[in-house]
Amino acid sequence: MLEKMRDYLEKLFKTAYHRILKSFREFLPLFIALFLIECILFTIFLAFQNNISIRNEKIDKEYTHHLTVSGLTEGEMLLLRNDRRTVSRNDMCFDVIKTVKYESAAYDPTYTVYVEILTGNKNYGIGGIFIDDSLETNYETMCSRYAEVFGTEEEPNERISVEFTPLYTKEADTNQIKLLCGVSLLLAGVLSSVIFYSLYCVHLNDKKFAFGIYASFGATRCELLIQAMAELLIAASALILPSYYISSLLCLFLYRGSGAAFSAPLISLKAWLFIILCVFVALYLSVFLAMRTVAAAEPAKLLSTEEKVNPVIPAKHSRSLINRRFPLFYEGLSVIRFRRHHIALSLFSTLLSVLFLVGFYLSAIYTGNLSEQKRTEPHFTMQFSNVSMLGEDYVSIFKQLEKLESVYTLPTSSPAEDYAAFLRIFDNNIVDTNGLVRDKENALHYTGDFRIFSGSFDIADYFSSLYEVSGAPETLFENRQNILIGKTVQNSEAFSFEVGDTVTIAVAKTDEDGKVIYLDEDAKEISNLTGRSFWKAAYEKLELSYYSFTVVGIVENFPSAVDGIPIVMHPDAYESITGSAPVIDQMTFRVSQNGTVKDFLDVESALRGIAARLGHCVVTTENTFFEHQIQHNYCYEKLLRAVTVLFLFFLPLTWFYSQALFFKKREKEFYILNAISAPLSRIRSLYLSNILLLLPIALFSVLLTLAAFGILYFLFERYLPGVFGTSSIVASTTHLPAYAYFVGIALTAPSCILSLLFPYLAYKKKFYAEKNASSFRDDN
Repeated sequence: MLEKMRDYLEKLFKTAYHRILKSFREFLPLFIALFLIECILFTIFLAFQNNISIRNEKIDKEYTHHLTVSGLTEGEMLLLRNDRRTVSRNDMCFDVIKTVKYESAAYDPTYTVYVEILTGNKNYGIGGIFIDDSLETNYETMCSRYAEVFGTEEEPNERISVEFTPLYTKEADTNQIKLLCGVSLLLAGVLSSVIFYSLYCVHLNDKKFAFGIYASFGATRCELLIQAMAELLIAASALILPSYYISSLLCLFLYRGSGAAFSAPLISLKAWLFIILCVFVALYLSVFLAMRTVAAAEPAKLLSTEEKVNPVIPAKHSRSLINRRFPLFYEGLSVIRFRRHHIALSLFSTLLSVLFLVGFYLSAIYTGNLSEQKRTEPHFTMQFSNVSMLGEDYVSIFKQLEKLESVYTLPTSSPAEDYAAFLRIFDNNIVDTNGLVRDKENALHYTGDFRIFSGSFDIADYFSSLYEVSGAPETLFENRQNILIGKTVQNSEAFSFEVGDTVTIAVAKTDEDGKVIYLDEDAKEISNLTGRSFWKAAYEKLELSYYSFTVVGIVENFPSAVDGIPIVMHPDAYESITGSAPVIDQMTFRVSQNGTVKDFLDVESALRGIAARLGHCVVTTENTFFEHQIQHNYCYEKLLRAVTVLFLFFLPLTWFYSQALFFKKREKEFYILNAISAPLSRIRSLYLSNILLLLPIALFSVLLTLAAFGILYFLFERYLPGVFGTSSIVASTTHLPAYAYFVGIALTAPSCILSLLFPYLAYKKKFYAEKNASSFRDDN
């Protein structure tokens, strides 16, 4: 049985190999497509593998401890450091590598211990298994052994805080990168299947006659499918190594360009098999779907599928057609006759162009979000239990730390929906009415998609440090009616505020029990409304209080799709609107991103020391400093752009391959035209007229691409959020780079022209060859 199988496979692949050698030029476009697919898959895989290496090397270099335990008393510290409660050394599941003492003026000293969780092979002692391969398991073991320090699940020790470092989450983060890699490969494989299916359909359309002959001699549907797969598997196998090396060079270029390290990893056998499996699945889906119709057709139908030439009428009329209405009218009829071919080509170009634009848009979103996070996310947060301690003098204590870049009290915020409020804005301040409700009688608009912020004296500086703020934000606290306000709704500029403009906030009045006061009993039905419907009904049916404010600063780039329009105001005004004063109990700290991890850890230690001396404070390390450094080295935005560019290479490939086979079928038609007095110059004009006819179609496909992308952007960013009263689906103020819009035109137009020029040159060469051969026969 095995011997028969071996002989069958040997014969199958030998036959396929000889077919490829014999018709190499015909298979070349498919080989190029396979090469691009494998390059895409390898580039994605190598990039993600390199990201794992970058992360692991950085973590192993910078961190020696998995977690810190802060707020310990001396007895608790000694218990963790000295009383290991072990039977033997092998039973230990953690190690205290460093202890820091923090003095306090009003309280006993507190201690922070830096703990390394030990892992290794499972060891069996008198008490059972004490050490495991899992960090989480050994951490839980440590907590259960020292319940007097950590407390229990029911009664945790609120006095201490435990924070995990990237070393602790290293394995989980690696698994997340692997999962993202798998999803990316799956998506790339699906897109590759769709594209290769389209190319293979073009190939099959040219080879139906050959498949009809095979079927006539008894080839079954399964045998035809297996034969087609064998041909492509030989090509895919031969291109594996070249595509790997080209992908490695591409990744090297991407990473070295951003200053990150790249070393092509030694791919394991499992990884090689995974890539090959992805290629095989993409090929199988493409070939199976394309061959399904061909293999099921009757042999006689396949043998009669060659394209018919344009109808040739009697010579007299044919010469008249050639002399007077050739080539534009004649070829115009051909374009209509072969409309399926041209429509399919245009739609496929549109698909690839949309894919390119979406890829570049997503990369721009990633870049923008990464920059936004780097600028806005704090590195440390300090929580206070005694809010009366906060003040300007209090903040100055932290500003004395040299390596701190910024220190801000965290503002309190409240969304408008919490207290049934909406903005009233005059027509002269409106740029775009999307998401707004208009009151025509009073020439104003209103919206409930806003959030008010307030806090201590440094709130204006806080917003200025995170966002671009124009005007005079430093004058915010000079008057309780002054505000800073954003200018965007659903990520689009909606307002044209200037310093000195007036904005009114309308708030529903409440009774002594805090219930909203309605103008009549029938008005209570609006309590079930949301979004724009509620704002419109509230304007008419609620008893409202109005608060007028003066704009002293405009927040330019606040992500309004996330929190709505920001309005920053005086604490007294905040209390008047919401009914409660802002609670100022947190501070944020940022370290210069140009610093090192050692600088970061030094600041962490200094903050813990200050918190211990002041008391009633808890410092939380956000680990965003390390993440920002690592994320920059991942080069995801460059990887996404590189992959979309590789996909875009299918655009000229499809034009050239499709047009070459299309005009090859029409060569018989051209010979007939030549026989009824159309010289080669007339045939050349036929090709040129094709350019005049197809170029507008090609450019129309580009315009269709831009329109499709614009519609998608409009729907996701503006229309749907306005209709459903929700935040934007793509929460980003990022826009597509301008140059991406011109790539389609710059690539489609040359592809259209050259894909017609080369078939003409091939026909011209064949025309003269046959003409010379005919002359030679005549002379003899």
